[in-house]
Amino acid sequence: FFYCSGAHRDLHLFPTPRSSDLIKSDKKAPVLMTADQMQFDRERGVVTAKGHVEISQGPRVLKADNVTYNQKTGVVTASGNVSLTEPTGEVIFAKSVKLTKELREGVIDNIRVLFPDDSRFAANGAVRTGGNRTDMRKAVYSPCKVCSDKSGTPLWQIKARRIVHDQVKKNIEYTD
Repeated sequence: FFYCSGAHRDLHLFPTPRSSDLIKSDKKAPVLMTADQMQFDRERGVVTAKGHVEISQGPRVLKADNVTYNQKTGVVTASGNVSLTEPTGEVIFAKSVKLTKELREGVIDNIRVLFPDDSRFAANGAVRTGGNRTDMRKAVYSPCKVCSDKSGTPLWQIKARRIVHDQVKKNIEYTD
């Protein structure tokens, strides 16, 4: 089901999930898509959306300036002001992403993750697998909020060549 709306920027299809609401993605849930402009290439099976794009499947919500969705491969590519709200309440921000149609796996460029407790990750890039494991390169983590001074950085942070966040095991590994 596709719905195109250019009338309202803040269209919310689902409420923001609570951090205690660990809903697993329902692969059979409909994919709802809104945007200012949409085109569908029937021959290639590709939907192209531009302007205030929002894609929802169950509790996951992807927002971006531009999105392409290939129905044949199930791949979603998004760029420009990308954010992905997870069922756990964390929000992933990125320059660009390439995700599976369930929005659970993929490659993320210039990733920033904000957790419900205001802790945060940032990395040059990441690979997301299984919807619960994120492998980040050239990354930093901080449990602190950003300082109110002009620096815009947290009071302290841990830097690593690689950070692996496993949500199922509730484990974070730092390398170098």
